[in-house]
Amino acid sequence: GVTEIGVCAFSECEGLTDIKIPDSVTSIGNSAFKDCTSLVSINVDENNANYSTYDGVLYNKDKTELMLFPAKSSVKEYTLPETVTKIWGYAFAYNSTLKSVTVNEGVTQIGEYAFHCCKGMTTLSLPQSLETIGQSAFRACTKLESAVVGEKVKRLPTYTFAYCTRLKNVTLPKGLETISSKVFYECYAIEEIVIPNVKSIG
Repeated sequence: GVTEIGVCAFSECEGLTDIKIPDSVTSIGNSAFKDCTSLVSINVDENNANYSTYDGVLYNKDKTELMLFPAKSSVKEYTLPETVTKIWGYAFAYNSTLKSVTVNEGVTQIGEYAFHCCKGMTTLSLPQSLETIGQSAFRACTKLESAVVGEKVKRLPTYTFAYCTRLKNVTLPKGLETISSKVFYECYAIEEIVIPNVKSIG
């Protein structure tokens, strides 16, 4: 009979390994399973009208929003479905197994801390459709060596690539307007970066 899972409801439940969501649930709040670092799988009842799972990953029903990728999933390479337009905040956070994630054309929004501490990811190529990146989206991806930011992104928020200590090559879009404070904080490995005609640098 549970109908709602609130904001941060199971946040920091570090021992939680499996989640089963019944068909009665009609609302899941932001960061409901944030920092569940032992999570292996998520299963949503197939009769749920609002949410679904595909290969153990939590989506809304029509798979336009990727909500949560289990932190302890054994998958090394993952390609988002072509239907996805939004990646929720903390969606991939703390996954150390993933080496690459293919973000499909059509994604316009990546939430805050979306890939935080994905310590296995080495390369990142963002789609040309992307418009908004949340703060700390790729923070502490300590094996990330290169990143290409899509042409529609106007602003890099605080800590976007902070603590990416192996990041060497970054391609910024020509239309970028704002580089916020600490975007490349402690990115010791960067050898060269071309800054476009931005309006402000934090």
